Amino acid sequence: MRNDQSWEISVHTANTGPFISPAERMTMASKKDLTIQSVFPGKWNNAYSHEGGPSGAEDFEIVDGTKCFVEGKHKFNITGFRYDAATGTITFAKEWVGVGRPPIINTIRTIDARHYEGTENDGARVVYKRIG
Repeated sequence: MRNDQSWEISVHTANTGPFISPAERMTMASKKDLTIQSVFPGKWNNAYSHEGGPSGAEDFEIVDGTKCFVEGKHKFNITGFRYDAATGTITFAKEWVGVGRPPIINTIRTIDARHYEGTENDGARVVYKRIG
């Protein structure tokens, strides 16, 4: 079970323009200026796999600051966005829209400006790559 006080912070909704890696952005601006939409500008692919279990991939886009549209459908709201400058780790939750499932918490690291990798709280390995 999550402890909201330990990881939940407010998410700002402004799209900050062209991609700048979280590490670069942290040196240029205050923490409040980094948003989930600035981390994932444009269209992305999320490939996920569970050891010995299901795997798949889906295309998504963050719209209006926190709404995650998967294959054109509003599937998640992004909450609890946090960037840890000391470790370079990005953490956020994907809260299901209209489905009574617990949130999916992602912990990812920057590979390059168009590529992130990490895990989800259910043990899935995730790879995010920008496609547009």
